[in-house]
Amino acid sequence: MASVGTTKGTVRLQCSAHRESGACGNGRKVSRDMVEATVFAGLAEELIHPAAIAEYVKTYNAERRRLAKGNGERMAKLSRREAEIGRELERAIDTVTQGADIRAMVPRINALQAERDQVAAQLAQAAGSADVVTLHPASIERYAADIARLADLTASQTEFSESAELTATLRRLVQSVIVHAEPNAQGFSVEIKGRLAELSGASAAFPSRSRGGERW
Repeated sequence: MASVGTTKGTVRLQCSAHRESGACGNGRKVSRDMVEATVFAGLAEELIHPAAIAEYVKTYNAERRRLAKGNGERMAKLSRREAEIGRELERAIDTVTQGADIRAMVPRINALQAERDQVAAQLAQAAGSADVVTLHPASIERYAADIARLADLTASQTEFSESAELTATLRRLVQSVIVHAEPNAQGFSVEIKGRLAELSGASAAFPSRSRGGERW
């Protein structure tokens, strides 16, 4: 979103795509102060139990490792079967070249080729899901420390601008804030995307948050 001036002493925000190119038809304006307050309130509420978020990260990591192990075992099994099919096809073709009735061998050869295509497709699918990202223990520890520090800071601050450390910690944890403001509607909601989710592919640890109020 982009700043579009002030109203009633507060900066207003508007969709950048709407303002710059007209690509978005939603010209709704919202108060930056209200957006910041909504984000801050959502984080403060969620950070009441920072240890729970850290535990979520560790549990997620363990599950990703478990899934990666199972996927690796499946790929190994498929690879063995793919090699077996190749050998069976070679034997079938050798049998034909040695004078066997080709009409009797064609169904078997076709079945093997169809199975080989199926196995190849399953291998490609398994390889695509094998890109499992887990986070280094040091990253988890740093994340947990940032969460705990942010919880302490939010308990003692009421505005983002009051603490440079609060702002810096938020930037390490929050990748983006998406504002959902329907045209001609009251209130809006914000979606907070954590940087950890960007790295791991997991759902954001922070919640969406709605706020009612004046339409700008």
